[in-house]
Amino acid sequence: MIARTRDGYHHARPAGVVLTENERRILHAYGQGMNRRQIGACFGLSERTVGRYLTVAKEKLGAETLVHAVVLSFA
Repeated sequence: MIARTRDGYHHARPAGVVLTENERRILHAYGQGMNRRQIGACFGLSERTVGRYLTVAKEKLGAETLVHAVVLSFA
C-alpha cells in the first residue's frame, strides 16, 4: 500500500489500471487548463461526452478529484 503524501493524496497509479487513448488525451488537455467545451471542440466531442470520459478515468484511477486524476495519469 502506498502512503498518502502531505497533501493527502496517493500519487501512484493503481496496479493494473489502463486508460484508453481518449481518456489519456482528454485528461492531458484538462491538465493543460482546457475546459470541457474546449476539449470537446478540439476532439470533436460533446461537452457531455468529455465529462463522461473524465468521470470514467477518475473512477478507474481511484482519484478523489479531476486534478488528482491528471496527476495519476502521468504516474
